[in-house]
Amino acid sequence: MKKVLVIQALHDDGLRLMRKRRDVRFEVVPDPTDSILRDRIRDADAVIVRGSLLTGSVIESASRLQIVSRQGSSITNLDMAMLTARRIPVAISGTAIASSAAEQTLFLMLALAKHGLAHDAATRNDNFEIREDRHAIDLLDRVLLIVGFGRVGREVARRALAFGMHVLAHDPFVEDAVIVTHGATPVPEFRRVLGKADFVSLHTQASAQTHNLIGADELALMKPTAFLINAAWGGLVTEMALYEALATGRLAGAGLDVFVGLRPSPDNPLLRLKNVVLSPHSGSQTREAVSRNSRMAVQNVLDAFDGTLNPEVVVNREVLRP
Repeated sequence: MKKVLVIQALHDDGLRLMRKRRDVRFEVVPDPTDSILRDRIRDADAVIVRGSLLTGSVIESASRLQIVSRQGSSITNLDMAMLTARRIPVAISGTAIASSAAEQTLFLMLALAKHGLAHDAATRNDNFEIREDRHAIDLLDRVLLIVGFGRVGREVARRALAFGMHVLAHDPFVEDAVIVTHGATPVPEFRRVLGKADFVSLHTQASAQTHNLIGADELALMKPTAFLINAAWGGLVTEMALYEALATGRLAGAGLDVFVGLRPSPDNPLLRLKNVVLSPHSGSQTREAVSRNSRMAVQNVLDAFDGTLNPEVVVNREVLRP
């Protein structure tokens, strides 16, 4: 019988899928530490993990590990060098949350474009005169620059096109023909078109190359009427540079679903600004997304056991080669 080690929580829909297999048993570790994981992973054939660290010392303790299945798409919490050296595939469930993350992006865009927070507060205070300020704008004919054209970026493009927006897309790992197929215009260097965009939306992976991708220099290239959206990873944006641009009117507004660290500190100055719309990294936390995420994470494990794992969901595909 195969053992699946579930680190942190897994939605009931994912657990139900595993229970259907009589050749699979699972163990949930809700509060993982390295010492606990080193002990529990020794006889595990698979690991399902969310945001907990899976360190090299823990991986070294595994003697039967066939696959690590990540709920979501970030792999920054995994020792990829160790897993790849031991030829253990790492599967992600990015497609499970793509539509939900894209909807969160559009929510942030619309809240900014329509001055949603200000209008809500004014209406509750019987201030209907605010409707005459003419600060709200349409998305129609606005230019959206998408940086990172993977699963989520493509879903954002599809929705933005439905609003009548002009979509530019930059991704050095995606062929221009693919970008065009999805209705967007490819741009080889995104900094050169920052000044043309009304909205800039970030959807690239977190890495050493993308850390502080948007800093003071990039923000200075944007129009003062433009909006920045980050619903991907907090480290993509230099937060203090963003604060200064927003506080001084160099940038019209920002929508943030992610921050440096899991959550912003109470003294983070971005929390004091009225031209920022915030959400608690909830883009992938809808009822449907959490269910899909858990089921896909489990299905990737079962497929690995059955020898039918889809290479498209594997991050380190080199381990699949003979």
